[in-house]
Amino acid sequence: MAFRRSSRMKPPELLSVNLAVTDLGTAITMYPLAVASAWSHHWLGGDVSCIYYGLAGFFFGIASIMNLTILAIVRFVVSLNLHSPSK
Repeated sequence: MAFRRSSRMKPPELLSVNLAVTDLGTAITMYPLAVASAWSHHWLGGDVSCIYYGLAGFFFGIASIMNLTILAIVRFVVSLNLHSPSK
């Protein structure tokens, strides 16, 4: 849906799509390994998968935090413009 109307989307809508992409990246790259490890009652894959899991969590976590921060700032600035008295 976002791809079809990407030329008409406003910046806050693009930030929401970017947030959805980072959440999808987390779900695809991290959850399968965590669920498989939970079912086997020990960490699977050794040190390499642990480093991969940590880097993926860091990357997608920081990207999500930055998206939410920028989205909050944009919404705050827009709300200031809506509530400012016109002269």
